Amino acid sequence: MIFTLTINVAARDVVDGRIGAGRFGVTLARQVSSAPVRINQLTMSGVIGQPLTVTDVAVPTVAITVEASDYTRESTVCSFDDGRQAWVSTNPHVVVAGTKGDMAIVARLGCLRFAPLKSMPDTAPVKPDFNPVATLIEARGADFAYRGLWLDKLYLARLSDPIGGTKTAVDWKRFAHEKPTLAAKDSGTFAVLEFGFPAPNVTGRPRFLVGVWYPNSQLGDVADVNVFFSPNTGPPYPADSYPFAKGYPYEMLPKDGRKGPKYTLDDLDQPYVGLAINYVCVGYKIIYQMLAAGKNSIIVMPIQPASQWGPLQTRSCLWRLVLEVVRFGEAQRLIARQGAVGRLELRREGASVNSDAAGPAAMPFARPQIRFTTSAFSAGLGAILSLIATAKLADDKPYPVSHFAAPDDECAAAWKALWDIDGGFYQLSGMEACVQPMLNWRKGGSGRVLRMYHSEDTCSSSAPLAVLAPEVAVKRWNGSVGFVDQGYSSDQSTLWVLFSNQMLRAKSPADEAAMVWPTFGTQDAHHMVPTVAFGHAWLIA
Repeated sequence: MIFTLTINVAARDVVDGRIGAGRFGVTLARQVSSAPVRINQLTMSGVIGQPLTVTDVAVPTVAITVEASDYTRESTVCSFDDGRQAWVSTNPHVVVAGTKGDMAIVARLGCLRFAPLKSMPDTAPVKPDFNPVATLIEARGADFAYRGLWLDKLYLARLSDPIGGTKTAVDWKRFAHEKPTLAAKDSGTFAVLEFGFPAPNVTGRPRFLVGVWYPNSQLGDVADVNVFFSPNTGPPYPADSYPFAKGYPYEMLPKDGRKGPKYTLDDLDQPYVGLAINYVCVGYKIIYQMLAAGKNSIIVMPIQPASQWGPLQTRSCLWRLVLEVVRFGEAQRLIARQGAVGRLELRREGASVNSDAAGPAAMPFARPQIRFTTSAFSAGLGAILSLIATAKLADDKPYPVSHFAAPDDECAAAWKALWDIDGGFYQLSGMEACVQPMLNWRKGGSGRVLRMYHSEDTCSSSAPLAVLAPEVAVKRWNGSVGFVDQGYSSDQSTLWVLFSNQMLRAKSPADEAAMVWPTFGTQDAHHMVPTVAFGHAWLIA
């Protein structure tokens, strides 16, 4: 049946602000002659806010692309369901309403996108400060993966609750624990993204690198998001300054202090990109700890440029990042409240998602309910303390609210958990200066929980907690290789854990210890804390 189709397109951002200027593209089947009947696939364009009318449309299936300057382009394939008398979209953030002859489209555009990619041979000669201006990928059979990213099966020990185990044990039985075998690659997708202004209009305009884990299990009605802050990225990370578009985030450095005079790509690391891969995937294995606790969280790790968190340590910008991460994952079909998800594919020309298996979008355009957690290791706790104290972007900083801000009151309502993972008390003015703001935050909103895990490297004793938080009943568990102080408040909202350094470091004589991760004695106590604390915090979340 040949019909006439009128298309009206509007665009909004992730906080529902109107985007007035932009264009859209349309690809559809149109009858171009009747005798003989000839149908061609045609592509045409229109302007956001102005109707486009197409005559002689032959098939009620239309591919739509919506784009506006400074936002990431969104695409969808729409088809008209005669039974429901409604349009169906494959992108939950390009929503179509109206009759068969009249499409009313609302596209929600974002300022998050896949990081650019580049593939190079390891033998390629390079300078020691080589900058590929992209995230490097490497061949894995017929496919590509982020350079250095492996999501292999892992035999992992995850703390149980309470933490103390067998008092005479010197192996993993020193802790109450479980040991599952996990395959992270079957449970979701890790993506390297850019947040902020996209190419080509990037001169003098900021953007940040972000590592994100998207789980492939259905999210349901509430999206659980954990934002993790790492320690500061001072030297030897490449130095940079606003707008962070030179050394940050792609410049490379020699591995392990290697000296030239000649270098190949194999001699260099990409430290800012590698930071996210190390914490989330291959080093501290935050993904695996989350899976071991049976949780289904989105993990977001913003990458700090040259020891400067900038707007990322304000609640308004952090909440904007959380909203952008969820919107992008839904639009790309990497997460789903209901239904199936797509598969991330990395190629030399860029990242894309094969969403054929996902089918039509099954979720509404409205934002999902979000419950988010902030977590931080070592000096990264400074960013959380700033979040507690700072409500919005500073007026004197060049971070436009159009791309870096969202309502602070929404952030306050959604921020339900704070995890202090061996926060740098000594670096950040002492225990009282760090713990008191966190306790005040916990008491400042309903349903909030505070989890604090420390080694003796950052806190020599639990005694000050008795003054700061007398509601937390701390008990010491003594074992053959060390002690654990653990205590909850009566309502379970506040947890304190202090591991003795020996408890985290003393080697295990058991043969099994060489196979299980983490392995005792491989690193100092401070860096052992994040290998065990995340799994426990998720377990009791």
